[in-house]
Amino acid sequence: MTLAKLLGHKSNRFGDDSSFWLWAGESPDETSGFNGSCGSATTHVSSHCILHSLGQSEVAKRVVTAPVMTSVVRAMALAWEPEFALAASDQHRELVAMPMVENYVGWVTYLADFRGPVPPLPASVQVEHIPERGTLITLTQEKFTVSNPAHVALAADVQARLQAAGLLTPLRPWGT
Repeated sequence: MTLAKLLGHKSNRFGDDSSFWLWAGESPDETSGFNGSCGSATTHVSSHCILHSLGQSEVAKRVVTAPVMTSVVRAMALAWEPEFALAASDQHRELVAMPMVENYVGWVTYLADFRGPVPPLPASVQVEHIPERGTLITLTQEKFTVSNPAHVALAADVQARLQAAGLLTPLRPWGT
């Protein structure tokens, strides 16, 4: 409820949408955060939530696990009903995201139901449907890193399958 009140404040709104950037940490190496935009009736804003890198701190080592990342993305999907949500490292984003590409496959990816059904994915990938919301896709239960060629290859394979199914098209403006 406190977060809802915070996002409802005029200072946290851009037009009629809620834009947010939340972070925690005592030093830059320990900082984690997520940002997003949702709730606008304008045709210029899409609904998305992005969980950013948690750094390399001792806290991150305890928190950056598949169950925690999946739980956070699930909570974002339930709370804000975005079209797209993601948990990915900054290194992975820099490796795969091209200019003007809004969505890509991360360690944990969420796609709203209206984007279409998720095609069959490799057996090692965890796929969880959230009723009346969308689908969570967790690539691996071990910590996803770009230094692991198998992780990068798996992300590329899943990305190709989702693109072929038409699920990674540009995000729609909110409310359309």
